Amino acid sequence: MIKEDKKGTSPQIVPPKASGMIDFKIKKSNDCHSRVLLLNPPTDRTQFVGSDNYFPLGLIMLATVLKKNGDVGEVIDINNDFFDKDLDDQIFAKHMNDVIIPYVTEFKPDMIGIGGTFSGAFKYTKIIGAMIKNKFPEIPTIVGGNHASTFKGMVIERFKYIDYVMVGEGEHTFPELLKSVVHNNGEGLESIDGLCYRKGGHLANPYDPSLEKEYTHKRDIVVQNKYYYIDNLDEVPKADFDIVGVKKYYMDTSKWYNPHDIEIGQPFPIISSRSCPMRCTFCNMWHVHGPKIRYRSADDVVDEIQYLYDNFEARYFQFMDDNFTFDKKRVIRMMNEIVRRGMKISYDTPNGIAISKLDTETIRAMVAGGLIRISIAIESGSQEIRDLMLKGLKQEKIYEVANELAKYPHVFVKAFFIVGMPEETKETLEETRKMIMNLPIDKFSINYATPFPGTALFNQCKAKNMLRYEVEDYVEIDGHQLRSDRPHFKPFNLTEQDLMDFVAWGDEYIKTLPEKTGKYDPRGAGDISDYGSVFN
Repeated sequence: MIKEDKKGTSPQIVPPKASGMIDFKIKKSNDCHSRVLLLNPPTDRTQFVGSDNYFPLGLIMLATVLKKNGDVGEVIDINNDFFDKDLDDQIFAKHMNDVIIPYVTEFKPDMIGIGGTFSGAFKYTKIIGAMIKNKFPEIPTIVGGNHASTFKGMVIERFKYIDYVMVGEGEHTFPELLKSVVHNNGEGLESIDGLCYRKGGHLANPYDPSLEKEYTHKRDIVVQNKYYYIDNLDEVPKADFDIVGVKKYYMDTSKWYNPHDIEIGQPFPIISSRSCPMRCTFCNMWHVHGPKIRYRSADDVVDEIQYLYDNFEARYFQFMDDNFTFDKKRVIRMMNEIVRRGMKISYDTPNGIAISKLDTETIRAMVAGGLIRISIAIESGSQEIRDLMLKGLKQEKIYEVANELAKYPHVFVKAFFIVGMPEETKETLEETRKMIMNLPIDKFSINYATPFPGTALFNQCKAKNMLRYEVEDYVEIDGHQLRSDRPHFKPFNLTEQDLMDFVAWGDEYIKTLPEKTGKYDPRGAGDISDYGSVFN
């Protein structure tokens, strides 16, 4: 049943407390075929303008599974349509009317899915949902991704143009939903893991735009929390990039940092594991991927790299894992296998690497495998603040790893920092400043501590009345981002201006680093933390 907060206005944000493992199997059917259109919304340009054009990997993998099952799954990446173009609500609405709506009419999907890797994309998720439902009220709509997976029933409560929310990974459960909704008139909805919907599904709740502003009553919302996650990730089919068309993603990478002098071309994302076992107080990524880290085998990962290397001439890869190096032996085996196969590649780690899991042997293997750009998640120069964050990271380990990386002058090192935790003081800020200036790094980012719903930080801010918005309103706030023009709350012993001054110092100091280090990377973003992701 749905848990209510003290005000009784909406379901609580409940993280997964336990999980069960399931095997993945292709659900090929000879008599039940579906047509599914998957849409990737753009991210609001008030949040960021990125320099890396990422494939919508989650939607591509979902479409790959549908294809293996005998269904028809197509992906339209609207974010890619606007990658290097201006975007506002008026421009977007015109694109929907001129391009997307006519395509839906032609394609005749049985279901429309809307993704959204970043919460900054949820604004356009809502616009897509509303425009689709107004034009095609009979087509069921489902939303997935980080934002929807966190807020679950709140999305169903507030947005009647959204029929279903699928929590977390969908390769196993999405085909079950298709079978229930498209072929069995909703029978079996109640047994689908990680699904949120109105009682009776969309057939029992036909869309009426005149009622759009009325919330769905909490008694009519079904929240089936996610419990099962795919255990053996090697069983999941590899992403079929032909589904989106690789050439559509071409971008000029000629000026990227490239010490190997290997033509970069189009970068390809690799996810070699899912989730993270750490519980940093500011992170709620595990709400989406589950409480247990799960791995692909080293050979399976390298097989995918080999396939992309041979078939798409891929030479630059981006490991998007949340904790890529947690299993040291697996990473070293992966790197050794890349070397053994003679693949000359370069790669980076945009999502950040856990410093506590790096050592001389691991770094040596990663460099041999093609590492040229690494992002390390330090978060604070203060041991006290890192302890409060539950980082499990000692001061000496940070310098040990940074100095080890410095032995490889061609490796571009970026460090992530967070300022403005509730306990932050002028003294802890100064510790962070000194660390930034003393570490052998080539770039850094400073982001404000952001109370993402479902995190321990959020709960602390709520208990201390530090939140800027009502809890139930966070589902609609698109601008609740890491990289903001002002802090999201005031620490106990600092002013907002203290934090803004520190970030301004960082913005100026970073300009001096290329001359000091002799390394320059023109990519404006290029790291997930720079994208202002609410849930990464």
